[in-house]
Amino acid sequence: MTMPSERTRSLRWGWELLSAIAEDPDVDGLIKQDAVALKATYPPPELIAELIEAEASGLPPAAAQSICAAADLFNKLRLNHQGTEETRKDLIFTLRHYPAANDMRLMGCESAHFRITDWLLPEDWYQGR
Repeated sequence: MTMPSERTRSLRWGWELLSAIAEDPDVDGLIKQDAVALKATYPPPELIAELIEAEASGLPPAAAQSICAAADLFNKLRLNHQGTEETRKDLIFTLRHYPAANDMRLMGCESAHFRITDWLLPEDWYQGR
């Protein structure tokens, strides 16, 4: 079972992984270009933290779409066995709790009947509880 704080961490790792992919000498140039383009639209960790703090009703639709597109890119990279050993290891850790496309569609839907904190919590939320 994935905890909300683990989902938040996987989103941060996804944001960091896009930079690693773009700089990885063992990754195809087209995938690197896709990583750079996605990094420009992917929600940074600070935005995710702000949305959690504000108990927003979901993610901005563009952010949810970018997270879905990043998942597609990560899976493509994994299936093609590209990247250095470190990138491939980071990919496995990121995808372990990475959100499913259906979850992202729901989180990016303005008519969602829940708060973002039903799905995401700060990474350190469970410490000391």
